[in-house]
Amino acid sequence: MQIKTRLILLFTSLIAALLLVFALTVYFTSAQTREDEYFTRLRQDGVIKANLLFDTKISPGVLQLIYKKAPQ
Repeated sequence: MQIKTRLILLFTSLIAALLLVFALTVYFTSAQTREDEYFTRLRQDGVIKANLLFDTKISPGVLQLIYKKAPQ
């Protein structure tokens, strides 16, 4: 095998490995961020509904009407 061919293969494999590591890092970081945001929003929604139900003494029927009519 010639030195030129060996260097080309080495460089190509090194760059491919770096790109793969970068892509996996971005993928797993964004997946973790999406999961964290989902559970944060879910918790906030639960707190808001609990506050409306218990603190302001809104009846459950009215609360269901509010959430059915509200845009997603």
